[in-house]
Amino acid sequence: MSMRQFANSLSIIQRNEHTNRAAALVRHLLWQARKLGSPWPIRRRLSRSVLMDDEPGGVIGLVNMLGLYDFNNMNFVQQVLGQGGVFVDVGANIGAYTLIASENAATTVISLEPNPTAFRKLERNVALNMRRNVIPVNRAASSRAGALCMTNNGADPTNRILAEGDAAARTIMVEVDMLDAICRAHGAMPTLIKIDVEGHEPQVLEGAAECLEASIACIVENGDRRSVIDIMQMRGMRGPFYYRHRLGCLQTNPQPLAEDAVFIGPRFEAVLPNIRVGAG
Repeated sequence: MSMRQFANSLSIIQRNEHTNRAAALVRHLLWQARKLGSPWPIRRRLSRSVLMDDEPGGVIGLVNMLGLYDFNNMNFVQQVLGQGGVFVDVGANIGAYTLIASENAATTVISLEPNPTAFRKLERNVALNMRRNVIPVNRAASSRAGALCMTNNGADPTNRILAEGDAAARTIMVEVDMLDAICRAHGAMPTLIKIDVEGHEPQVLEGAAECLEASIACIVENGDRRSVIDIMQMRGMRGPFYYRHRLGCLQTNPQPLAEDAVFIGPRFEAVLPNIRVGAG
């Protein structure tokens, strides 16, 4: 691990409000020692689930260090789906959010992951936890159906759909479809959507008009971008907000360790009156 990476890890630990910082640092140092020669795969507890990966870094490294690495948003998922519903995980990677949502057997989870390496690990984690309420889908969501080029760095969570004229050393063509079409095909419109696709979020939203109308909330990576806000406002969604679980509210200011933005639909406050909206 480079000094820059180590310094970044220390910064994440320091800014996290919900983890014992000393314990997190010890776990992280032991993790670095394990990476030098201990066998993989490795399993780590995540809420009431077990996440497994056969290489260090990425999502499982964050789970090792912080547990619920998106403490607020992962709790938000559990809060919104407390009585069940449909969760659509766009950019599921190896399945952390999918596992969190599927802990409630009354929830149906549709998990989209186009990268074949990450998808195999997603399926493995779903099977490991015996989650029969998860539908893994090996494709990407976008504004149209077809195929697009994306980076192919194994299960790296920063794999992304390449914009026109963009290039990368390792790429792969992946199937894409509109999120509306994918959800219609599985007979389930979302209660809650999570979109984390490394810059392709506006295109996903453009193909999700029916899904956004059906949902009460949507978590969007880099949701403070004007392109995202404009689409959400056009679809009748309010935000961006940032969930503070221990305060039970959606605030307009990000958390100290920033998490992805939350947008809410017109029915949100009627369905979840216990979550205050708009606090500064």
